[in-house]
Amino acid sequence: MQTGHQPGVLLSIGHSRLIRLAALVRLAALVGGLALSGCGAAQYERRLDNTRKLFAHMELLNAHLHRDWVDQETATSLRIPLQFFMLAPPAKAEPDPADAKNDKGPRGEGFGDAAAEPETLPDDRQPKFLNVELPGLRGAFYAPLKTLAGNDTVTSEGYIYVLTNQHLYAEATNADEFHKNFVSLLATALRVTVTPDDAPKERFPSRSDTFAKPVEYRAVVMTSPDLINGVEMQFSAYLFEQGDVKAVVLFVIPKDVDSSEKLTERLPLCLETLQVVGDKLSAPTSSGPSSTKPTGF
Repeated sequence: MQTGHQPGVLLSIGHSRLIRLAALVRLAALVGGLALSGCGAAQYERRLDNTRKLFAHMELLNAHLHRDWVDQETATSLRIPLQFFMLAPPAKAEPDPADAKNDKGPRGEGFGDAAAEPETLPDDRQPKFLNVELPGLRGAFYAPLKTLAGNDTVTSEGYIYVLTNQHLYAEATNADEFHKNFVSLLATALRVTVTPDDAPKERFPSRSDTFAKPVEYRAVVMTSPDLINGVEMQFSAYLFEQGDVKAVVLFVIPKDVDSSEKLTERLPLCLETLQVVGDKLSAPTSSGPSSTKPTGF
């Protein structure tokens, strides 16, 4: 075993240290120059302040929201408030090999409908408290929520649903009217009168100093005239549009939810994290309707 120093290694280490030292000298000179220059120092302080604000906002998001939920078929993503749990999407049933073998389609054995189209199981994420199904459902989330009921606090339920029109990629007219048809469907189910044209525009974040690109919606709010599980519920639909792609983030929350749930802070933060990929409709990928389960869920 060689125990002596290796000159080549020492030369390499010395050269590396010289390079780092030279870089530190240049950095010190730059900082010193900025400090001596009033204009440069002011610019440096602004950049430093902007960095502080950016990291403070990232910490705020992490304190209130899960990491990204991502729909595998459409790449739509959203960060959900911490107390919510993801409801499992339906899985596509595995086709029976015997059926595929026996089903002879126009191209011969094994190419029939059983081989091409595996059965899709019912979607248990659909709300049981409505007499309609939510169209284009991509993600659903549930949370037990403390709710005020007179002088008492009870535990009720809250839901978040993410919908898109991407399942209508081959139906241009219906895809374009997705928001209108959804609001009409929900209003009819709740027996209220409202149209998306009356919905005001809202941007999240509403402040301009957070360094997060604002996400713009039209907001439609409805209150169910009937109690759901003994509680008055509010349906808040946020309509998002990006080219031909339309999405809805629907909050179904008790009207008198307790302030300890922090939803007045968390729901706006959630809305600013919506991301939709592209502005053209295309067929969802064939990976199935399952969605990723981000760390933290």
